[in-house]
Amino acid sequence: MTLSPNYPALYLGILGNAYRLSGRIEEAVAAFKAYNARQPGFGLTDLVIVYQDNDQGDEAKQTAQRLLVARRDFTITSWLKTQFRRDTARLDADIAALRMAGLPMG
Repeated sequence: MTLSPNYPALYLGILGNAYRLSGRIEEAVAAFKAYNARQPGFGLTDLVIVYQDNDQGDEAKQTAQRLLVARRDFTITSWLKTQFRRDTARLDADIAALRMAGLPMG
């Protein structure tokens, strides 16, 4: 990413998750916001999780509403189909965070 400013927007999502899972929350938020700026509607799901996990429930709910405006067909069930993780406890926590922010299960 440092060598090429033309990297795919998805890289910001991967970077954001690396930051999130390593506890670097401010950097994660910045990466997810940059992802959304480059590819509207993406990165918002991750922002909802980060905000909810860090006791920013109001911000999580506002971001969830922005997600539903940008991606009207979004459901937690459809999002789950894109998740390939071995850490099922973390995945369950992420699902709970999305539900607490008001996103539909589907």
